[in-house]
Amino acid sequence: MLASVIDATKTLAVNHTTWTVLDIARKYRPDNSGRLRRPHSQRNFAPGWRALKRQHDLVDSIFHNYPLGNAILNKVYDNPDDTDAWYDIYDGRHRIETIWKFINNEFRYNGVYYRDLSVADRKTFNERKIPVTEITFDAETSAERQAYILADVFIRLNRGVKLTDSDLCWANRDMPMIRATLQMLDEYEDRLRASFGGCDVHARTDLANWVALVIGLSTRDAANMTTSYLRIADLAAREPSMSSIRAGFDQLIRVYTAANMESPVSANALKTYRKIGFVNAFLFADVFRFTDGVEDKWVNIIGKLRDATTNAGMISALKTKGAQNLNTTKVTKVLDQIDDYLAGVAGSAVADSDDYTDDEEN
Repeated sequence: MLASVIDATKTLAVNHTTWTVLDIARKYRPDNSGRLRRPHSQRNFAPGWRALKRQHDLVDSIFHNYPLGNAILNKVYDNPDDTDAWYDIYDGRHRIETIWKFINNEFRYNGVYYRDLSVADRKTFNERKIPVTEITFDAETSAERQAYILADVFIRLNRGVKLTDSDLCWANRDMPMIRATLQMLDEYEDRLRASFGGCDVHARTDLANWVALVIGLSTRDAANMTTSYLRIADLAAREPSMSSIRAGFDQLIRVYTAANMESPVSANALKTYRKIGFVNAFLFADVFRFTDGVEDKWVNIIGKLRDATTNAGMISALKTKGAQNLNTTKVTKVLDQIDDYLAGVAGSAVADSDDYTDDEEN
């Protein structure tokens, strides 16, 4: 008799069903007090979904019975005594939130709020059925195993679409280091925005950049500040040192607060400095090897980057191939280049500031 090729540990208990729009609106609450809730890592409303056009199109599709994407929910019981399930939104959160916003009159469809719809139109909207996949794990499945399987589901659903390093970080957002990153972005959001030109710190496209910073701070190794998911996957599974991470965020903000006061530039220019491979990885490489005078040194370096007379030379000193995918060799080389430049013995190669690129080498 042939052995089964099925891995029983990967088999999901899945219920393919439908919920009405009204069911969704009644179970969801923006403050997460409803039975249909957002995981903490999905706190912010995606920038693309803030656009009224996308919200309008979803409502239009509901009214006119156009096909809608599946919402994927993780059905859980927080306590053994729970009789009613909670549903953690894994995919489809922005559609769910848009439905709630429309029913609660936060935007209009074709100039009409939900409250002003005709009785017939309201009935059509409320009773439209949305496809839902409910996933249930048994009590023996660990939280880590659940997170791994849900991430695998996300990646497979997006197969055929090129996933970026940030997409892969997002899919694995329950890994300890990535979870810590999302926590830090919540805690430091206002201060980071002030330091980096009002940048959206929750933009998913930047997630790998912030994860790289957190992993490097936690491990106290700037060579780990890489945005390559393949390189940081094992590190992301480690428990983070929150004290080291917070100390690093505080130091980063102190440096940029001082630099922005001494050498102010435009908001758009400030946003460039959030990139780990431009300045910040090398700043922390210095922090990890020295204790005294590092902050003043890097306020001076940032000032030289912003000074037209020294910008080109400083850019040249900071430059390395694959700046967003660092390793020990690259970090050491750049630190040597910086020290040589500051000592006045930089080589003759001069690069314009436009030469800085975000290239990645996985």
